[in-house]
Parts: sequence; structure tokens; C-alpha cells
Amino acid sequence: MLSFLMVKEQLRSKMVFLLLLYMTWITSVESNQKNRHFGDIGRVPADNEPIIRELIKRVEVLEARDVTHTQVLEELEKKHRKEIDELKLELANQKHEITILRKKSAGRSRLIAILMRRTKPCVESCVTGSEETGSDIQNLSDESKVNRIRRSMNEAKIAFTAGLTHTFSHAGAHQNIVFDHVETNTGNGYNPHNGVFTAPVSGLYLFYTSVLADNNREVWCQVVVNGKNKGSAYARGTDGRHDQGSQAIIVQLQQGDDVAVQNVAADDAIYGSDGIYSTFSGFLLQQDYSQNIVG
Repeated sequence: MLSFLMVKEQLRSKMVFLLLLYMTWITSVESNQKNRHFGDIGRVPADNEPIIRELIKRVEVLEARDVTHTQVLEELEKKHRKEIDELKLELANQKHEITILRKKSAGRSRLIAILMRRTKPCVESCVTGSEETGSDIQNLSDESKVNRIRRSMNEAKIAFTAGLTHTFSHAGAHQNIVFDHVETNTGNGYNPHNGVFTAPVSGLYLFYTSVLADNNREVWCQVVVNGKNKGSAYARGTDGRHDQGSQAIIVQLQQGDDVAVQNVAADDAIYGSDGIYSTFSGFLLQQDYSQNIVG
């Protein structure tokens, strides 16, 4: 805004300078006319008329610019005045909000002081009680350690692996595959006569099966828990070759739940031999201690 005011002052200075120049010229002309004859008075020399017209033209241009700049300055002044008024209003609102926040802060400080005075006796009485509480926590911690030791001593060890030593050339639909060769059966959960594992305890178990399809045949098996499919394995032998399929699952079992590997489609062929190419394995990952152990 200051720059526009400076421009306006410069324009006015130029106008004043031109007017003074014009008046000086007029005075000079009048003084020269005094020495002329009576008939020459009032006549301006012809060679001075272009100068007069040029001066008048410049004065008019300067006046037009002055009007234009005056309008621009007035518009800017209105705009800036509006912005200043808005800033003043915003500043007043912020001062009001700061005053309210200060009052709230003072009130909260007084409330904290009151609460501190009221809770001081309770803190003193709680110091004594905390010693008793710490003793109780220590007792609970010791009891927890004892329970963990008891669990580790009583935790069941369950694991098995069984293999197939003969080929099922024409397995029936939903027929249990009986893995007859028992390699490991810790906990005696697996039955090699019917191919079923029965959970001795509740807990989290992992089971894995791998089946080999006979040459130019296919096999589609499922790992079932209580007769429900939990995972499938598929293999198809082509060009006179065998093919291997496998599956692993982790399931939560309750004591007494049974797990088996079943053939799905009729007339599948599962290869078995002394090389133990088809297997069924499982073991307990974590025993469920929802019932307290007595020890």
C-alpha cells in the first residue's frame, strides 16, 4: 500500500512541475507581448502552439493516471481494512478463548490440590498395606512356579509314526488306510490294526501324512478328525511312474478324539513296501491343562 502512495505522490509532483513549467512559460509569453504592437497582443506565436498542446496533453494523461491510481488505492485500502478488521476479530476471539482456558486451568489446579490433601492419609495407610500385598504376590508367584513344575513332571509324552508295507491296489471309498508298520508309538495312541489314532489327553496336536500313488494310478486321501476332513493329499502316477502327495495339519483335540487317513475315491492305489514310502505321523505339541493337576 505504501508503494501505491509513493507512486501517487510522484504523479502529483510531476503534475505540479508541469503546471509550474506551463505558468512560467505563460509569464514569459506575456512579458514578451508587452514589447509588441497592440495588434500582436493575444496572439501566441505559431512555433509555441505545439508545445502548449503537448503540455496540455501530458497534464491530461497525468490527471487520468491519477484518477486510475486513486481508484486502485481506494479499492486496496478497502480490502486491507476488511482484512485488518477480520484479524482484529480473530485476535479478540483468541484472547477470549485463552481467558477461558486459563480459568479452567486454575480450577483444575485447585481441584488437584484438594484431591492431594484428601488422599494423603490414604497413601500413608496404603504403604503398610502394600507390604502385605507384596507378600501375597510373592506367594502367588511361588504357587505358579510349583504348578509349572508339576505340569512339566506330569506332561504326557505322545508321538507316533507308522508306515505302509503293502500296496492297496483297490482301496474303497472312505476306507481307512491302515499303516501297519509302527516305528514309534509313545503314549500308545495309534492302533496299527485299524489305522486310527485316539488322543490320550486333550491338547494341541500336529499330524502329517505322505502317500505314494502306484505307477499309472492315482490316490486321493484325507486326514479326518472324528470323520471330518481337515486336509487332503493327492498324487497321480503317469508314464509308468509313481507320484507322491502329502499333507500336514495342526488341530486341537479333546481326550478320546480319533484321527485317521482315509482314501476318498473308490479303486485308488496306494503303494506300500518295506521301503516305507507311505507314512502317517503325529505328536502332541501342547497339553491342555484346563483341569487342575493334583500332585
